[in-house]
Amino acid sequence: MKEAKVVEIVDKYFRQQGFTIRKNDVAFKTAYEELIGKDEELFKGKTKVRIYPFIPHRLTRVDIIASDDNDTWIIEAKGDYNKNPRTYTNSFETAIAQLLKSMVKVGERFHYAIAIPFSRTERHERFSYELILCKYTKSKFFEILNVHLILVRDDETVEIISPKDMNSFLESYSKEPKGIETRFSRRFKHKSA
Repeated sequence: MKEAKVVEIVDKYFRQQGFTIRKNDVAFKTAYEELIGKDEELFKGKTKVRIYPFIPHRLTRVDIIASDDNDTWIIEAKGDYNKNPRTYTNSFETAIAQLLKSMVKVGERFHYAIAIPFSRTERHERFSYELILCKYTKSKFFEILNVHLILVRDDETVEIISPKDMNSFLESYSKEPKGIETRFSRRFKHKSA
């Protein structure tokens, strides 16, 4: 599933939940201005002149800003790739960096998320996010920074994993059935032997 399709499905999901979606540069600039407002305290005394020119440009690199009366979601989407399994690692870590650059406010109303196609990963295909997700089973990144994981499946269903549930989801997902040897378990045995 290409990134554009992931964006389309996530967009549709949030619209069905009553959110307003912003995806173009003008809308992002407006959304950014709404996020920071005229709140000087956000910058804790730093001059806006030094900070302001850089943040809107970086914020436009996220794929979706979805908002309603109560919540704002800032979402970076990634797609599937067919050439190199390492591309998934680079892509996922790029999504993290893009979100970090876009974190202009924190709080209960602000939700940051990475949306990924998940069907290949569930099928344990070679070209999938399986390898990179397994590396985050013990990480507190999602919980500390309030980052959700949005799983998009080929049947266009969407599942949102909350930050507090992320580690248990990744741990349960990364456990392989006993007696079945996969390339990951073979690799681990090889390294530990």
